[in-house]
Amino acid sequence: MKKCLCTFFICLFIFILNTSVYAYCEEKENKSLEVNYFYKYKYYRNEEIFKYFKKNQNTSDYKVLIENDIKYTDYSAWSFTKEEKEDRIFEERDVYIYKKIKPIKYLYLDGFKGGNERLYISEIMLFDNGEEIPFEVECENCSKDFDKYIMNKDLYEDNSYVNSNSTLKIKLLNEKPFEDIEFHISLYDTTDEEKSFNIKVLQTNDINNRYSSASMYYYFKNNSVYDIEDRYFRISDFVLENPIYDEIISLEELNDKDLIFKEMKKQYRYKDILYKYVGNKKIYSSDYLEKETDEFPIKDENIKKKYEMCIWKDLDTKEEIIDIKEETQKNMDNKIIKTNNIQYTKGYEKIKNANCTLEKQNISKLNKDLLKCKNDKNIYFYILIIICIFLLLYNICQKKKKKKKN
Repeated sequence: MKKCLCTFFICLFIFILNTSVYAYCEEKENKSLEVNYFYKYKYYRNEEIFKYFKKNQNTSDYKVLIENDIKYTDYSAWSFTKEEKEDRIFEERDVYIYKKIKPIKYLYLDGFKGGNERLYISEIMLFDNGEEIPFEVECENCSKDFDKYIMNKDLYEDNSYVNSNSTLKIKLLNEKPFEDIEFHISLYDTTDEEKSFNIKVLQTNDINNRYSSASMYYYFKNNSVYDIEDRYFRISDFVLENPIYDEIISLEELNDKDLIFKEMKKQYRYKDILYKYVGNKKIYSSDYLEKETDEFPIKDENIKKKYEMCIWKDLDTKEEIIDIKEETQKNMDNKIIKTNNIQYTKGYEKIKNANCTLEKQNISKLNKDLLKCKNDKNIYFYILIIICIFLLLYNICQKKKKKKKN
């Protein structure tokens, strides 16, 4: 009796195990994955915008003209030309035009003559209305340290001289008015020969483009180094050759000896009328949307983005799935419960807005599980048969033994 009970419970356990495995496998076999695609769109609203333009010069974004709404541009700069256009308003004035020589920057000395083909220069100084002007010196074919000696404020020396082929360039550190410069030069020569040099006035470092020039001639003889010949002259006394002028415009008549009156002319300035133009501007949603909102009610069919929708189906509830498909076309909220990005019902699970790669991996794993399930079902079935056969044989053997004893 005990053996029969034991055999019964073993078979029952194997049967239950096999049934569980079968149910588990059947559940997996009834799962399927469907990947659908859908689009989300950009939605927008129209906002009225406006801008002021000259008439008929509006851009394509502003098409509607509001002709009674105008404003004016700022006035242009004053000009001597008058360019008339539609909707342009002019102002005019009379002005006095003068010209004045631009400030100078360079003095260039050459053609030196003196006793024994050299001329001693102990000092050079420049003044602007009595104020000394700083400058730099470059001298070719001159005595050693020439620039040092001619600016050391020591008149009584004979350490600096120029030769007949020397060139001396003086560069002012700051431009100065042509009319105000006074040139001082201290000369020393103990011979009876004529002393002379040429001087050119320049605005740039181009010797061929000079304001004016002069040749200076002196006749003197120094007895000693303490008998220095100090000469000076004003640059404005030179004969003008090719000066560069600044133009000065004044609303009033000017009385200045350094100014040359040129003419009186009219000047013009204008402002233009601007008209209001109105247009519409599309203000887009920042995200792609499934449907319109109060803020963004209009869909732009040309701006869209493709999404995947993974749908897990339970093959045992086909009728319910069809039901739900029909409902989802009408109103997704009627039957579907929402939790985050997963929407599901009994027998029907939909993962929306998700990348289905992971779900496809799950389907692959499911297929492996199904294969294992089939193998497991077969194994447990064969085990159950083997045990049943073994128990049957065992019982037959036991019965034969009992017969022999009897």
